[in-house]
Amino acid sequence: MKIETKPIAKMRLLGLEHKGPYTEIGPVFGRLHETAAGAGIPMGLMVGIYYDNPQEVAPEDLRSKACIVVPDDFVGDSAGLMEDHVGGGNMTVAEFIGSYDGLFPAWQETMAWMEQNNVEAEWTRDCFELYIHHDEADPSKCVTHICIPCK
Repeated sequence: MKIETKPIAKMRLLGLEHKGPYTEIGPVFGRLHETAAGAGIPMGLMVGIYYDNPQEVAPEDLRSKACIVVPDDFVGDSAGLMEDHVGGGNMTVAEFIGSYDGLFPAWQETMAWMEQNNVEAEWTRDCFELYIHHDEADPSKCVTHICIPCK
């Protein structure tokens, strides 16, 4: 897995909240896609924002959001989707290739890399996953960027 620290531009998002195990956010992305397509919202990359540490918060209390990246100049109907922003500074970015089932160990590997390389997380900004390539036919080809804010 390729891991590096680099600046990430601020991204404007529209999304839907999810409460519960992070592994159960998939249907929320489905509803998001349907809502955005029905409202004519331009479909950018998908983003999952993860607010809580699953090693410290009970699965049923985990908070996350399924989002799509929209252009900064988008002014159409947001169809009740909530606006948010991520990025806008230095991030540790890990490129994970594979099924989403492997993301939890990838997060652990990324955090270990940060510790080994003396990279300090900046928890005042949100961690997120940027879904670069989704492949339902062959999940081993999915490409996800794990993004952790750092100083």
